[in-house]
Amino acid sequence: MNSCPRCENSNTRMEHRGKKGNRVIWTVYCCNDCSFSWRDSEPQETINPQKRDPFFQVDLDRFDKYPVVLPPGLI
Repeated sequence: MNSCPRCENSNTRMEHRGKKGNRVIWTVYCCNDCSFSWRDSEPQETINPQKRDPFFQVDLDRFDKYPVVLPPGLI
């Protein structure tokens, strides 16, 4: 997973891998820019920006359009 499903930036990190034996079943990622985290096995409507409801997308260049912005680390 190269980009965040919510803000679409590529500043992400792998958090954890779920394994069954030696096989990776799922991977959890976190976005360093908007703090969104997701598992790669979630439905496409959650992790594919083209299929997500635009209401839930975040535009990091437009913080002024959000009534309350919580700094990363306080969530």
